Amino acid sequence: MSIDFTRHIVNPVLSKVIDARRSEHAKILDEIRKIIHDCEEKYGFSIYGGEVEKLAVFLMSSDFDH
Repeated sequence: MSIDFTRHIVNPVLSKVIDARRSEHAKILDEIRKIIHDCEEKYGFSIYGGEVEKLAVFLMSSDFDH
């Protein structure tokens, strides 16, 4: 069974730094999740079938400059 990158890595980290109980923070959290999910295939980073190192390439790209 494959592990979902966003669910098992991104969400726990974001939950530690963003208070999802605050409505304005929940909107930010959703936007971050969407950006990462949308770029996962484009950049080829994931914890299965991809290269986690490519996450750094994504974070340095213009796609992360929202």
